[in-house]
Amino acid sequence: MATWFRMHEHCPACGLDFDRNESGHQVGSYLVAMIVIELLFVGIFVAILAATWPTPPWDALAIGGPLLMLLGPLLLFPFTKTVYLAFDLTLRPDEDA
Repeated sequence: MATWFRMHEHCPACGLDFDRNESGHQVGSYLVAMIVIELLFVGIFVAILAATWPTPPWDALAIGGPLLMLLGPLLLFPFTKTVYLAFDLTLRPDEDA
């Protein structure tokens, strides 16, 4: 990872090109991020409701939920991009390898 939001162009160990040079490839990593964040949100929400029922902290949930939805993809970006690349390479191996 060159920076948090910009990956190296090639793997320093094996030379694999991280950019698949295809239209819409970036959308896959966004999809992985959305799925992970939504599952995390639902899990945390249900756990808090179960732990604090019958008086759940609605104000904290109303503030924490949107914060998680906004900050989660930013925090998980490099990981979800890498997971999507691994998934894509599993289904469609690199032709140059």
